[in-house]
Amino acid sequence: MIIRSEKDVTEAVLGEMHRTPSSRTKELLSSLVTHLHAFIRETRMTEREFQEAIGYVNAIGQKTTPSHNEAMLLAGALGVSNLICLLNNRQPTQANNLGPFFRAGAPHCEDGASLLRSPRRGRGSRSRAGSRTRAGSRWRAPRWTCGTPPPSASTRTRTRRRPR
Repeated sequence: MIIRSEKDVTEAVLGEMHRTPSSRTKELLSSLVTHLHAFIRETRMTEREFQEAIGYVNAIGQKTTPSHNEAMLLAGALGVSNLICLLNNRQPTQANNLGPFFRAGAPHCEDGASLLRSPRRGRGSRSRAGSRTRAGSRWRAPRWTCGTPPPSASTRTRTRRRPR
């Protein structure tokens, strides 16, 4: 098929769906293509916006590990998981509504309050941190004001446990 217009793109993709072995998969993909193409037309997505969106999708895949599924978290953030649970169960499911960070019995926290509940190490309730900058091959104390690092500064983080 020769593509001459925006409408031809959708028709060409849908025309290739005849090879899809499962009728349900064909139905889902056809609907996805139709709605996605309509979304792109409606929003007049630019090539730059498309590249940024593809970068976002790639980042999701790269950050996903066997124990941390970024795509599932995104589906939850977009309400997709909740909608699918409601459509298939006729009522919300506990895991779906409570979210991945729910802990039974956790106390209510006001917005902006600390989530820390266990005793902290060290003196008092504050953490202490120090820094040094690298100048050439030697380490030296910083000579700039707080929040303004020198140009081309490199940093490294080191964790040290304090004895109890």
